[in-house]
Amino acid sequence: MEEKASSPLIPPPSEIDLEAGGGGEQLQCRICLETDGRDFIAPCKCKGTSKYVHRDCLDHWRAVKEGFAFSHCTTCKAPYYLRVHSHTDRKWRTLKFRFFVTRDILFIFALVQIIISALAYLVHFIDGCQQYWLRTAWAFDNEVSFYYICGALMFFALLGLSGCFITCYDRRVRNDLAQPCRELCLCCCQPGSWFSCLHRLIAPTCAVFQDVCGLPPTWHAVHVD
Repeated sequence: MEEKASSPLIPPPSEIDLEAGGGGEQLQCRICLETDGRDFIAPCKCKGTSKYVHRDCLDHWRAVKEGFAFSHCTTCKAPYYLRVHSHTDRKWRTLKFRFFVTRDILFIFALVQIIISALAYLVHFIDGCQQYWLRTAWAFDNEVSFYYICGALMFFALLGLSGCFITCYDRRVRNDLAQPCRELCLCCCQPGSWFSCLHRLIAPTCAVFQDVCGLPPTWHAVHVD
């Protein structure tokens, strides 16, 4: 009875017998085919040599097998009776996770504010050398708000430029972006091939619209000499 109470697979006792002992029968796991170990269960309606299985073997099988193997036996198709085990430290782990997420968000926010403040001070220093011409031209009364907005604009501009540089220097992204240009140049540079290239580029689009709108097929194959 103790093993039954601690099992994550608990069917009704009237339908399935989960007791692994009794009768002097030598138990064998139907997955690993091993007879050692005491953690045997009978989670489904299979009989004979396929009746018993190690709990760990079954958990691994349910995790890696596709289809309905997570909730049903793949042999007899009987459903598993699952029971969720809540950890004793679940509340503490949840609080710990929230603390780490909050810490990371606050750290990123503080880092962004420091960068924006540094850029705002840089704009203030440069504008001060020009007799505050920039703030006067925009007619801002609040000095702090004006330079903070300037720092934020510079931050997002630098962030966008950094993304552009990373995209340009990443070979995989660059090849994906340049592929349409290569196909267009190939079509334009080879004499007599522009019509076939146009057919290759437009035909898939026409097929999609025909399928969606229910239009009759009107695009026919073209022979190019």
